[in-house]
Amino acid sequence: MKIILYILLCCVPGILGAQHRSVNCIKNPQWNQIIQQAREEKKMIFVDCGASWCMPCKQFASEVLTKDSVADFFNEQFINVYMDIDKDTLPDVGCKPRIAVIPSILFIDAEKMEVVHAKIGGLTLSNILHIARTALGENIAARRKLLQTNQLPKEKMLAFLTDLSAGGYKTEYFNYLPQYLDTLSPKSLSEKANWLLCKKELKDITQPLFQKIWNHRQLLMDLYGEEEVMQWFNQTTYTQLLHELYWRTRREQFDEASFQKMYSWIAASELPDKEEYLLSMDTERLARDGKFQEVFKQLRQVWQKNWTEEKRRDFIIPFITKIYLNSSQKEQKNCIQFADSLANQATDLGVKAYFLRLESEIWQYQGNKKMAHKLDSLATICINPNYYKR
Repeated sequence: MKIILYILLCCVPGILGAQHRSVNCIKNPQWNQIIQQAREEKKMIFVDCGASWCMPCKQFASEVLTKDSVADFFNEQFINVYMDIDKDTLPDVGCKPRIAVIPSILFIDAEKMEVVHAKIGGLTLSNILHIARTALGENIAARRKLLQTNQLPKEKMLAFLTDLSAGGYKTEYFNYLPQYLDTLSPKSLSEKANWLLCKKELKDITQPLFQKIWNHRQLLMDLYGEEEVMQWFNQTTYTQLLHELYWRTRREQFDEASFQKMYSWIAASELPDKEEYLLSMDTERLARDGKFQEVFKQLRQVWQKNWTEEKRRDFIIPFITKIYLNSSQKEQKNCIQFADSLANQATDLGVKAYFLRLESEIWQYQGNKKMAHKLDSLATICINPNYYKR
């Protein structure tokens, strides 16, 4: 008898401990009834957006919504609804965000019939109660109204932008972002949160804000180190340059004014890779103007530069691709000969294989599948000499 009692005493706490409360979500929502109930109880509607096939949604439901503190708060404060995005639809409410990932959560004011707060993805036990309390207080809708009437304190603007972005209001976020950043003093720009925001969102080196940060870069360097700051300037410039140079035919749209602004800024800068950037842009102009012989001349000079073969290859191949896609068969043969000469000069087998595959690509473009296959096989042998012996 004592043994049985001992076993029961050991087991019961474990059994009781496993019984957690849970957020009581209404499934297969009948929105008219839910809205009426929310209005009568003067509560906001919480919507858990998920799908039956979504594992993160199931984890959110089982690992977050089953915690006692979460369950008690949500069951008391909200009318809770589960919405399967494959089967259910939201009622006709205003300010709906773009739900890009699931699980996502929405908070609906039943009286105003609008989404007043949202969080798209990134839901954890550590942030769920904070999100819910924000929805009940200074939610996105409330701060949006304050901003539109010039009553939102400046020190709350960054948090508002962060919630807009996290809530799926990307268009609104990018509308307000320049307004916020442009008003910051150099000292404010250097604050950690604002510096991180600039690093994340600022993509256009021709914007006045980019120039402003560049002019006060020493302040940033003193705080975050020269390497981090210059790396960001360099990477942002390189990324935009790639975007400007990425085209396959001259028929594609080209913004000459933007290109010239970029060129002027880079020429006046002290970027570590300034010479390479300007050379890329000079070669780009020749390619867009159809001056292919001059492009070949530039590329031959690049091959003689004291760069690694990989760096020379990465510079040359996009321009050869542009030439063969925008020229006569005669020029295409010149491309083949040029690529072949570089393949013969390359000492790095990986680089050699790249140029052989470029030759193969041009022969394929001309309809000569036999030559294309032959060169592709040679490229494979460069990488793996035993490939065809297996």
